[in-house]
This record gives sequence, C-alpha cells and structure tokens, in this order.
Amino acid sequence: MRSARYLKHSRMEPLPMRRLVPSLLLALCVGFGYSAPASAGTVYVAFAADASFGGLSYESVLRVTNTGTQPHFFTVHFIPSFSDGTAREGLAEPTLIGIPGGHTYVYENLSLGSGSSGMLEVTGDDELVFSAAVVFRNAQGDGEEFPVPIVGSDQVVRAGQRMVVQGVRRDADHLTSFGILNLAQETIQCEVDLVAANGQELMNTAVLALHPLSQFFYHDVISVVSLPSAADARFETVCNGPAFTFGKVVNFTTGNGAPIPLSASLSSSLFPPGHEPPEPAPGECSGSFCFELPGTFFVPTGSNRVHKVPVPIPKGKFYTRLDIDMTVTHGGWFAGNPGGFHNFFWLFDGQWANGTW
Repeated sequence: MRSARYLKHSRMEPLPMRRLVPSLLLALCVGFGYSAPASAGTVYVAFAADASFGGLSYESVLRVTNTGTQPHFFTVHFIPSFSDGTAREGLAEPTLIGIPGGHTYVYENLSLGSGSSGMLEVTGDDELVFSAAVVFRNAQGDGEEFPVPIVGSDQVVRAGQRMVVQGVRRDADHLTSFGILNLAQETIQCEVDLVAANGQELMNTAVLALHPLSQFFYHDVISVVSLPSAADARFETVCNGPAFTFGKVVNFTTGNGAPIPLSASLSSSLFPPGHEPPEPAPGECSGSFCFELPGTFFVPTGSNRVHKVPVPIPKGKFYTRLDIDMTVTHGGWFAGNPGGFHNFFWLFDGQWANGTW
C-alpha cells in the first residue's frame, strides 16, 4: 500500500554546523531522553555505502537540520542491497537520534559495516529535514562529495509508469552505477531496457523480481550487461509496484562524479502565462489525496467473500470528487447465492447507511 502524499514546506535559515562521529549518536539520545519520534513520516536514502568497488571507495554522509525550536528525533535503519527490507525479526532496533532545536548535524562514516552498500530508512519528526551525499575516492584518496536522492511519498513512481535514467556511459575513464528501489512491502517485478541514443536496444529486456522494500544496486552496470563501452545511453524501467530508479557517473581515475536523476516528463501542472492549465495526467495526485493498493490485494473465496480496506483520508477536508481505478479479474458468479449483491466495491463513510456509495 502506498501511503498518502502530503505536501509540506519548511523554512530553512542559516544554522550552526556540527560534526559527529557514530559513537556520539547514542549520547545524543541520552541527553534528550528516550522518546519515540512523533508520527510524521519515513523516507529512504537511495544509496549508502561503506565499501570499495574497482579501486573506488564509497563513504556516505547524512545531514540533518532541526527547523523547530525544541529537540526532535529520528531513527535510521540500514537495508543492505538485494535484501528483504521487511525482514526485521532478530535485528537490533534502529538507533534513536536527537537533534537540538535550530541545529544541523553532519554524520560521516556511518558504520554500515565494511563492504556494505544499500539504502537507509529514516523515520522521524517532520520538523527535521535531511540531505544525503556520497564521497567517492580513488586509489590516491582523491575524490568529491555529490548528492544522493532521498525518496519520500512525493517522489515514488507509481506502478506502470516508465522511469528513464539518461546519460549512461562507459569508457576508458568513466563508469555508471544504476539502482532500483522497490518501495512496496511486497515483491514487485520490473522490466529494464538499456537503449542507445539512436534507439537501438543494447541488451535483451531484463525482468527483475525485487524483494519487498529493497534496493538493487549495480556498480559499473555497463560491464554487468557485458558491453565494453557505451555513450549517452539510457535505462528505461517499468515496475508493477511503487518504485524509484537512479544512476551516477564516476571518473574512476580522479574519483570525481555526478548523480543522474530521473528524467522529467512534461506531465506538469505548471503552465506559462497566457495559457490554460493542462489536464491532469492519468493518476496525477496534485491537489488531491491519493491512496493505492498495489498488486493483487484480494482474492475472494466462498468463505472469504468481502475485503474491507480503511482509507486513511485526512480529517477536516471536504472532497468534491472521487476517482477509482481498479483492475478486476472476473472469477465467475457465485452459484450458491445467485441473487446476492454483485458489486465490485462499496464506499462507506463509516457512520450512516445513507453514506454508502
């Protein structure tokens, strides 16, 4: 299930900068007391690593600013690449971290475990704002820091929508890494194509089954697909659940690099002066409350005929229109009750019988 998307805006002003090492994280919590984060939200840092690949070392950086005046808290959970992020049994509880009001902290060398790469699950109070980066270093220790995507409900790409990562290259000096995030708490399937600038397909379509809440990350992805080189190619990915893709190009001689963000489409609600606003794209959620049940979420049987789903609509809102997009596989009418209700769905406001549609 994809959670509702809330648009929030935070005002940021210049704040003092402090640097901490991991051993101080727990001490911060002691200073503020052990209180759980307020129910605000969860985001995923698309890439975090404490590892070396092909002569390059990767070090992650996480910056956190408390835009409020009181201490606020968050937790961080590391999900290794290619693992099931919902499998928490037997794992240590995430560390609770506190930030004083109006302060910014920088966490370096996140102690993910030597040779580890994956994504970070960050949950906390909504007065906290985050950014993430990774530092690539060559064999001589030279390198630079560049940003890493942080994926929240507003950035998740819905099922069936094409995700394009452009500017993929592999030559004597450069390599490209490519990552896919499954943000559903169930297995999803993604189809991935690598396409040259002239439209030629550079590999057969790869069909990947992604573990629940997982990150698939491919270092030097062009060599993984057995190509000696590529220039200005693109990855096109379509998943049957909520997902996200990203890339990065690195000069493995100098350690310099740059992120490759998802390509933007023109399905935008912005419009130039003197023009009419565009029609919302199918599934567009701007100005609305969106709720999704990805994949097959109910298979009725003779003993389990009805599936009830509470819709977490925010209180205090007035809605003028409801759009429902549902795919139904008809399994035949139930012969044991031929005169029964043959509805696909009822929508009930939970209070009055006449509040049923």
